[in-house]
Order: sequence, then C-alpha cells, then structure tokens
Amino acid sequence: MSAPSLTPKTIDFLVKPTLLAFLLSVTLLPAHAQVVSVVQTTPDQTSLLAPQPSLTFTPGTASQLAIDVDDTIHFQQLEGVGGTFNDSGAWLVQNKLTVAQRTALMKDLFSEDGIHLSFLRQPMGSTDLSLSSFTYDDLAANDTDPHMQHFSIDHDKAYILPTLREAIAANPRMKVMALPWSPPAWMKDGGTLDGGSFNTANFAALSLYFTRFIQAYETNGVPINYVAVQNEPLNQTTGYSSMFMNPTDEGRFIAEYMGPALRNMHFRNQNWNFIGQNADPNDATPGILGYEHNWDNPKYPAVLLNNVEARQYLAGISFHCYAGNVADAQNAIHDLYPDTPIYFTECTGGTFAPDFATNLGNDVEGQIINVLRNWGKTVTMWNMDLDQNSGPTVEHGCNDCRGIVTIDTSTTPSTVSRNVEYYALGHLSKFVQTGAYRIQSNSFGSGNVEDVAFKNPDGSVAVLVYNAASTPSQFSLNWHGKTASYALPAKAVATFTWAGYQGNTFDVTAGPDTHTVAPGEGTLFSVNVNHYGFDLSPVKLDLKGLPSGAFGAVGQLPFAPNALLPIITTKDAQSGTYPLTITGRQGGVERSSTVQLTIGGQETPFGGTPWALPGLVQAENFDDGGNYVGYFNLDTTDQGNAPSYRAPATVGVEQTGDTGGGFDVGFTKEGEWLRYTVNVTQAGIYNLQARVASSGPGGYYHVSFDGENATGNLFVPQTNAFQTYTTMVSPSFQLQPGKHIMQVTLDGNGPSGGMGNFNWFAVNPPTASAPFGGTPATIPGMIQAENFDTGGKSIGYWNGATTNAGGANYRPGETVSIETSTDTGGGFDVGSTNPGDWLNYSVNIASAGTYTLHVRVASDVGGGVFHLACDGQRITPALSVPQTNGWQTWQTLDVPNVKLPEGAHTLQLIMDTGGFFNTVANFNWFSLN
Repeated sequence: MSAPSLTPKTIDFLVKPTLLAFLLSVTLLPAHAQVVSVVQTTPDQTSLLAPQPSLTFTPGTASQLAIDVDDTIHFQQLEGVGGTFNDSGAWLVQNKLTVAQRTALMKDLFSEDGIHLSFLRQPMGSTDLSLSSFTYDDLAANDTDPHMQHFSIDHDKAYILPTLREAIAANPRMKVMALPWSPPAWMKDGGTLDGGSFNTANFAALSLYFTRFIQAYETNGVPINYVAVQNEPLNQTTGYSSMFMNPTDEGRFIAEYMGPALRNMHFRNQNWNFIGQNADPNDATPGILGYEHNWDNPKYPAVLLNNVEARQYLAGISFHCYAGNVADAQNAIHDLYPDTPIYFTECTGGTFAPDFATNLGNDVEGQIINVLRNWGKTVTMWNMDLDQNSGPTVEHGCNDCRGIVTIDTSTTPSTVSRNVEYYALGHLSKFVQTGAYRIQSNSFGSGNVEDVAFKNPDGSVAVLVYNAASTPSQFSLNWHGKTASYALPAKAVATFTWAGYQGNTFDVTAGPDTHTVAPGEGTLFSVNVNHYGFDLSPVKLDLKGLPSGAFGAVGQLPFAPNALLPIITTKDAQSGTYPLTITGRQGGVERSSTVQLTIGGQETPFGGTPWALPGLVQAENFDDGGNYVGYFNLDTTDQGNAPSYRAPATVGVEQTGDTGGGFDVGFTKEGEWLRYTVNVTQAGIYNLQARVASSGPGGYYHVSFDGENATGNLFVPQTNAFQTYTTMVSPSFQLQPGKHIMQVTLDGNGPSGGMGNFNWFAVNPPTASAPFGGTPATIPGMIQAENFDTGGKSIGYWNGATTNAGGANYRPGETVSIETSTDTGGGFDVGSTNPGDWLNYSVNIASAGTYTLHVRVASDVGGGVFHLACDGQRITPALSVPQTNGWQTWQTLDVPNVKLPEGAHTLQLIMDTGGFFNTVANFNWFSLN
C-alpha cells in the first residue's frame, strides 16, 4: 500500500484551520475523556430519535449488567439499511408531493441530515403494491419474445426512475438490488403474471431479460449492485405477480445462464466490488443473491450453495422475516458455508399491528439486533412509503401494509408522517455507516438489555441498545478499560456513539472472535487495517500464538485494505484453545487484535471401534472429539435428561421410550450434525433405516459417507409424540468396503419448527422387492406408476403416509396415494408424493445402452424435483416438474441420454424436493426407449 500524492487541493484541505483544530482536539483528547453521544426513542413517543445528555468514559470496568465492547474483534460488514420504492410508493412521491415536499422527504430518508438510508430493494415490474400489472416485455397471449425485441422500461421512466435518482442524489453511496415478482407471463407455464411456475425452456430469455434491465437502469442513472432470481420463490398466488421456482431450477439458472451472462457483460457500476467475482475494482458485476424468502426453509439456500457451479456466482443468501427463526436459519447457512454473506431483505409492519411501543420492540429486537447478531449484512423493510389506506394498489396482496413513512393524500397538499419503522431503522442507519464492521459485544437476551455494536470506517463506535425489560435498566458500556453508565427506560431504544479514534495512525481488527476446527482441517480469519490519520504508509502484519501442528500467515487481499489469515492444522495437532495475536507495525506504532483458535480432539469412534456395517448405530454413540469434530451442536449444554452418558458433549441425549430402551438424541436444530466412524465389510447396495419421532411434521436431513450425500433428502414424519417412534427407510445407495465417516446432517426445521428425535440408524442391504404381477417389467417399454413392486412399505416403497389418500382400491393395504386417472388411457396414477418418498420397479433390460426416459406428470401448482436410480445409482439428473395447471392435466417429460445396464435390475423413482404444496407431482407412467 503506497502513500497518496498530495495535490494543491489536498494541501489546501489539510491546512483549513477548522479541520486542523478538530484533528488536534481528537488527537490530544485523553483516552479516558471520550464523550459518548446518546440518542433515544421511547415507547410513549415522548422521545423520537431525540438527543440525550452525553456521557463521558471514566477509568474502570463495570461488572454488573455491563456491555463489554471490543472493537479489535470484527464480524460481518454492514452493507446497507433501507426499503423499497414499489410502483405505488414511487407514484405517490412523484404525483402527490410538491417539489419542496419531495426534496424534504429525500433529505429526511437518505441524507446525513436525515436517517441516511442506504439500500434500495427494487422490483422489476409489478408487485402486490402496484397501480397495474406489468413487466418489461408484456405480449399478447401465445406470443413470445426470446430476443427481447419488445423489451422496454418506459413504464419506470414516468415516476420510478426519477424517484430512485433523487434518492441516490441524496445518498450517493446508495446500493440498489433488483428482482422480479414475476417474469413476463409468456415465459411461465401458466401464461399469467399471477402465480404459476417458470418454463425452463425460457432460461436463456430470462437471462437476457435481466441483462437488458441492468443495462437500461444503468443508462438511466440507477446502477444495480445486486439481483435476485425471484422474490419469494416458494410463494405463488393468484392475487398478484408471483411465481414458484424450486431450488434445483434456481440453481441451474444461476449456474448455466444468469451467472455467466452477468460476468460476461462486465458491467461497471459504482461503489461496490464483489471480490469473489471480480478482481478488477472498476468492474462491479452485480452480485446474485440466492433464495430471497423466509427463515423457515434454509434447506432451499443450502441446495443452492451445495451446487458448486451455482455457488461461484452467488454474492450471498437473502432472507425474509415472515416465517421461521432468524438465529436458526441464518446460523445454519453461516455454519454450512462461513464465507457466504447473509442479507435480510424484507419485513413489513402494517395496520394489523398498530401499537407503536410493541412495534418498536419487535422491529429493533427482531429485525435489527437479531438479524445483525446472526451475520446479517443488510436490514431492509418492505415499503418505503404508502398512503393512508396502505396503497394505492390494484393488486390483491398486502392491503394492510405500512410504509416507513405515510403519505396522506386525503389532505391538500398531501402530508408526510413518520412511522415506527422510520425510528427503528434510524437508530441504526443514522449512526452506523455503510462498510462498518459489527464488533464484539455481549448481549443479555430476550426480555433484558439487548444490543449490537459497530465500528465505522472512520473509527467511531456505535452501539444500539434495546431495553426489552418492563422496567428501566441501568447498565454500563465497557470499552478499553473505561466505562460509562446509562439508565434506559423500559421498552426504549438508544444509540450510543463515540469517536473511538484515539490519535493512532491506524488500528488492526480481526474476526470472527473464535474458530473451532478438527485436527487436519483448516479455517479462515479476516484481518483489517484501518487508517485514521494521514500516514498511509504500509503496515507490517505479524502473527504470534500458532500452536504446534497449526500453520498460517497473514496475506493481503488485492484491491482491498483487508487481509486473510488461513489456518491449516495437521492430523496430530494438539487439542486446545489458543490465542492468536495479529500485530500491525507502522514506524514505532503497534496495534493488535487477538482471536481464539480452538483445535478439537482427535475424532475417534465412541467405544474405540468403528461401527460395523451392515449393522445398527445408536444415535447417541456419535464420534468422540467434541463439538465441530464428532458433532456440531448449537447448544452450550446438553439439553437432555441423560447428560452424563456423553459428558461433556452438548448434544441433547435423553432416555428413550422406544422399544429396547437406552437413549436417543433430541433437541435437534437445523444446521447441526453427528458423525460416526463406520467399517463397511462388503461392497454392495444398501439403504438407511432411521428410527425417528416428532410430535408434528419433522425436519429434513440427509446422510453422507465421506462427504458424499448417499440418501438424498429425507424427512422425519409426524408420529404425534417425541417418544412415539417409526422407522423411515431411505432410497438405496452403494457403498465400498472399508472405513468411512457417516455423517447425519440436519438440513432444515419442519413446519412445526423442529427437526425430531433420532434413536438409531441402521445401514443394511435392502430386502428384495418383487415385481408387481410376478414378472419384471420389460425395458424398452412402459411402466405404470401404480405398479410398483410388492413387499409393502419399506421394501417396495416408502412414504410418510399412514393410508392411501387417493381413494382407489387398486393396491389394498398400501399407503401409496393411488387415484383414478383421467389421462389418456385411463387407469390409475400415483399422487401426493413428498420429498423422501420412493417407489421400486423390478425390470429386465433387454440390452445395455443409452435410452430416453419419458415421464407422464401432472401438477396444479409449481411442481417439485425427482430423479430415477438403478440399483442404488442415479441415472438421471434432478428433474423438475412444471406446473401443468391441473392435477389431472398431464404432460410428458423427455429425458435423453439415460444409460442402463443389461439384465435384471431395480429402478427406483425418488422424490427429492417438494413443489408449492411440498408435493412433487402426480405420476401416471414412465417409459424407457
């Protein structure tokens, strides 16, 4: 890093007396005399972002109810705070406000004199809050436009683009995200903007639609920093523009179409560079955010991230607030891929929740503190503005939403009023700058004093505090051996800021605060050098504290002030917790940051001997080695009633009420995993039997061997009690002999919010099923879906149902949903298929070769994903079911290049992920020719 040149303009700036006086005052200010500014909002609205008497740090450290702030430890950076000018809101701004009112609103929302919002999440077309239904390529029925010859953003030029340009003018560091609620209707299966699913034959056209939009917006003065494929892809409704898209299709579109298209365009936008995509700081290709839906389904973004081809194009994962748990979901993604940025991009208040005090706490605690303490990089509300009637809109979606501000058009001229969201966001956005690092601070949890702390790029520190208690709380801020005390009213919010900068020319921060690795594995810390004076000469970074068996060095990133500290450990590295100190030296000045590296114990099988497979493994007998080694668990203590069995492990081991007694693993959460060292005695085809229980619909999980997913997507069915067990059976897979690591990974909570209990896992060769009718089906040829093999549940098929929901008595006693089909030829079909279900078909293949698979499917809504396997080996890619607009409206999928061996084999139809109703599809027949 070289020192900048001093131009006459720079010299003139430096010698301005007022600036020089300020620099001297900051430099000479005693460390203990730093002044803390306080701004407060109370639930009774007597204080609204109101300045309070300032505090002064004094020497000492408080111990009772003290927030310890450590600005040498950093976590994620804040990228922005904001909302959305949807069609309705932008129209109000341009048509119902005077020029003076509009200027004042932009200043109030986006300038440093206002609350300084810095992030706009902008729809590409209509939403549920629009004056009309539109996209940028609307055509007559049955017309198509794959080359975007009719593409136009003229609609937005009237009032949306002017509003966005005015917002950007008020805050030139604004970041803009763009995404559709629906692509043009002609690209979809249903031919309508409202609902439906995407026709994957139009992927190339959709990619071109995105690039044309980005180019057009940039030409019109609005650079796009981020895009997402689809707003809320698991939601489709007939009330407004929406679309279902399963994660397999979204991942394929990103990997094969939009990702390469955006990278090849080399857009040159302002103020942002995603290092993972481009090394050139002048080339800021818009980053793609995956998922863009609620916290209740982290399985969806996990599917995207596990797609290696898609992951290279992902700038992050984005979440909404309307279902699920913020900590569970955002930590599940962070723990899966720690380098994946996490964005929070939508939540709304509304007339359904009118109480200011309640909403203030909900917003600050739920949408700000909890989001940011769990790796969130943005805080974005839904509507920037709406009118007094939560509109205007012609759509049938959110008719009771509330904007950050309300523009009341019942008066002349219209009046603008600030809502609770304005004050909640303002406590963050006005004091925490874009690019600020979240820094280390302790919080006291729900119902008590809660906080989140940041260090701004200029070195100042901001701490946002919410008192969730029902009485005033006296607490202290501890910082660098100094303390300041404050009494915060009940349910009130305050932001505390101080200069932070103490006359140093620079400082060093590192993060996160701690990493844990298993011996033989590695991890990564980030290091940042912050320059505050005018000496920008290089800072030399040194590392101390690496234990024997651990290796690492600090390496500077190109085009950035950041550095990385990768750590690699050997298999024989000694377990323990080691402080690592990164020290920066510039001349005679030294500054340092200390992080913790924990090396877990050696991973060894519980009891000393690998578990023999074929055979049974008790769930509680996971490998030794501790957290991050033999298991990963989010709890700090064992939540079960038998902690002594695996002390000091934090896995929830409890007494089981299942047949055979012993223990089970409960209190499970998404993102956790358990590992078992096993020894497979012979190569062959196996399946997994899992003994599971859940009072409600359980969660999703999978089992891998040596990191390779063997079972696919499995789920815990509802057994009506946590000690009422059933045995679920996975699809078949192949294993090779020898020692392996079997890992059970909990991917996502179920609809009732939990995963389920696990008693044991058995891996055995599957019991052979028999062909329906006594004779294997002939290939080439057609197989009716309802003619799956005999042998019953767990042998000829598996699902989580207890009865045949289809009503046809074709296969009495089976729980497969068989119903009468109205497809050509009549007969029956198989419906109500769910992720984890499978059906066996014994076949006799006339000759080895390459075949084309034809599958007859129907789905009234966006369908799910399935594949076909032969003898435990996948023979097709993941296959998406389109929306056919009826459960008895049939369509044939054609899949070429399916390779089959000669002779007697077992085909397995396997359901991977669900569609809109979590149902994959109805299946009538399939053929191989």
